[in-house]
Amino acid sequence: MLMKYLMQKLIIENYSSIDKKRCLYQRNQAEPCRICQDHCPSEAISLTKSCVEIDEEVCKGCGICKSTCPSQAITLKEFGEEKNLQNLNPNEVVLIGCKQETSEGNILFPCLNGLHKEYLVILMLLMKGKRIYFNVSQCENCYIEKGCHYFIQALTKAETVINGLGMDANISLIYHKEDLPSYTTQVMSRRELFTLFKDGSVHMTLDATSSILGKNNVKDFRTRNLLVDMLKEENDLNKEAPHHFESLFTTWSLDSKCNGCGLCEAVCPWKAWQIERSDEVNISHHARRCRSCTLCHELCPQKAINKDAFSLNLLAGAAVKTTIPLVKCHNCNKKYVQKTSEQQLCNTCSKRKKLKKSVI
Repeated sequence: MLMKYLMQKLIIENYSSIDKKRCLYQRNQAEPCRICQDHCPSEAISLTKSCVEIDEEVCKGCGICKSTCPSQAITLKEFGEEKNLQNLNPNEVVLIGCKQETSEGNILFPCLNGLHKEYLVILMLLMKGKRIYFNVSQCENCYIEKGCHYFIQALTKAETVINGLGMDANISLIYHKEDLPSYTTQVMSRRELFTLFKDGSVHMTLDATSSILGKNNVKDFRTRNLLVDMLKEENDLNKEAPHHFESLFTTWSLDSKCNGCGLCEAVCPWKAWQIERSDEVNISHHARRCRSCTLCHELCPQKAINKDAFSLNLLAGAAVKTTIPLVKCHNCNKKYVQKTSEQQLCNTCSKRKKLKKSVI
């Protein structure tokens, strides 16, 4: 009882944090994204003219906003992804539960709905085909109306990827408490308890200081690099990828309408597009970085960006999508992209020439 009481006292507030540089609501004001607000069960997210705000007093830390964000711009402090990966023991029964309705399990998250599909794939790869149990017996009693709906969606996509690798996902959902398997709980020593209490006090002090100074010290645990490295170990990157991977990775192609304006590089939240200019314009795309938010596709003024077939070798690095030659302007000698064979001046000189004619 004392251990349970102290653990409850040491729980650090699990509030959400939004990376403004990657938030699609702020990057595309013409057609702003509202997915996080639409799916938040506690109505803790509000949208202003300039930003997305999360009411920390209302937020219950379920993580649905995090798992549904198309650009992965939302993180939750102390959600537990990294810590629980370290505590994962393939030699023991793994029963994963949630803290929202105090369901049982030796690995607990604030809510199963907050688990991203990438993280679930990593869990299955680490278990190497051994069974993973998810305790959803309390989801019907949860304040979230859809129960574990978001978790089931992410789990289905993760299972598709694992099956595409030729592996068995070995997932069991426990809907009734009496069907729970026997499992070993993690026992904490007095030294570990004291360390947790000390670290908790330090974190609370840092959080208070950060809020006063206006700084954001929320730890950002990203799963993409870990996932790609694990896929490299399981697969030959030179072979053709099955369509199952399209739920995780997206690659794009550029057609002849592309004029090298550079907007795709400017708007991408994850810097997946890369443009290099010398004697020609080389436009490359990093499938490893792309989060499939489709912002480049929606905002391209030439409508030149379209989805392309994904292959595993694209995870090795940037793939050149198009090369556009540059020509010298007859007036200023500046290099530019020639739209038609009749165009002899760069855009700046062309505008100046038209302006002079209008004045005369």
